Amino acid sequence: MVKELQAHIPDYAKMDEYLRKNNLCRLLEARLPQAMERGKRLCSIPEDERVCYSEVFKLLDLLETLGAAERQPPE
Repeated sequence: MVKELQAHIPDYAKMDEYLRKNNLCRLLEARLPQAMERGKRLCSIPEDERVCYSEVFKLLDLLETLGAAERQPPE
C-alpha cells in the first residue's frame, strides 16, 4: 500500500513523524468525490466478479446527508 500511496503522494512515509506533520485527510479530501464514484461503480459489478470493493462511500454519503440536514435553517 505504501508504494501505491507514494504514486500519488510522493513524500508519503509510514512513520509517526510524517503522520504527525501531515494531515492525510486534508491531502486526500480533494480526491474524495472521485473515490466515492469509483466505490459506487465497483459495487455495481456482480459480487462473484469483484476482485475487491468497499462500501465506505455509503457511510460518507450518509454523513454528507446528515451534515446537509443540520445546515438547513429551522422551519
